[in-house]
Amino acid sequence: MLRCRTPCYDQMGLIELKHMGRHCSKQIRRGVGQLTLVEHALCPLDARESITTNLLHEATFRYSDRQRQRRTGHARVFCPLGLSPKDEFYLWGLLAITLADPNTDGELHATRHYCLRRLGVINQGSKRGGRQYRDFSSAIERLAAVRYQCDRFYDPIRAEHRKVSFGFFSYSIPTEDESSRAWRFVWDPVFFEFALASGGSLRFDLDVFRKLDSASRRMYLMLAKLFYRKTLTPRLDVKDFAEQTLGIAPTVSLRDKKSRLRRCINNLRKHRVISSGDISRLRIGAYAMVLHRGPIFDDRATGEDTYESPMLEPLVELGFDLSGAN
Repeated sequence: MLRCRTPCYDQMGLIELKHMGRHCSKQIRRGVGQLTLVEHALCPLDARESITTNLLHEATFRYSDRQRQRRTGHARVFCPLGLSPKDEFYLWGLLAITLADPNTDGELHATRHYCLRRLGVINQGSKRGGRQYRDFSSAIERLAAVRYQCDRFYDPIRAEHRKVSFGFFSYSIPTEDESSRAWRFVWDPVFFEFALASGGSLRFDLDVFRKLDSASRRMYLMLAKLFYRKTLTPRLDVKDFAEQTLGIAPTVSLRDKKSRLRRCINNLRKHRVISSGDISRLRIGAYAMVLHRGPIFDDRATGEDTYESPMLEPLVELGFDLSGAN
């Protein structure tokens, strides 16, 4: 029986809430990314180029095969309604909310207020409606239309690279903006299988992610993957990293690419993602960067790991007392 009038969050974020007379200590709100998808940009970094109808974004990424030979994977992202780099916040956030349920079946039923509150976009004192709701709805529409193809996608279940094609999710939502009924998200089974599998996803600090600009967000996720086992990145080619991982247009000058990457480095150092690192010249027209892991990856979440069902909120709307909800 639930007796707490102020529900405690699970790993998505607890911040000094009272539970049965006890204080829940601060927890890190987690996002979940898919390992191959963070290797490359899902759309151009410039929103003026990315939020266009019938967008086709193509990217490449490098990986090592079983013989430790370097190979190249190619990805194509079809975006009928366009796609904003900011939409990735909702993609990884909703995936984390879904995976927080230990009995998840690949579906999420939750109100938009619940989703945005769990993602840290709004709080209990925020008014319902407004820009946050509109941004969320627009992002969901764009993300649900996306179709992804890749010729060298790593399958963590079969431990091999495979050709894949999948979407992210489908949805069913109320037509009335003022409705407090739950939204239904159904994840693509192929994509969700990869994200659910051990070794198929990575977890990161969603609050830090939310504070970063779009380029720094993408860089953060790629570094989270690289820093999982190592304290130092391999030598990263500036041009390739800027274009393929961050999504900066090839037409942008190398000088501007270096400038943008240095801004990302400074932002990530400020948020403790990296401790040090810079860009150095290898030869004329060729630059690389090496970055050192920051203390954020040594942090450990604390507090109770209490799962809050997304269906509690609709029950409250119907007049149920949380103390009597099972």
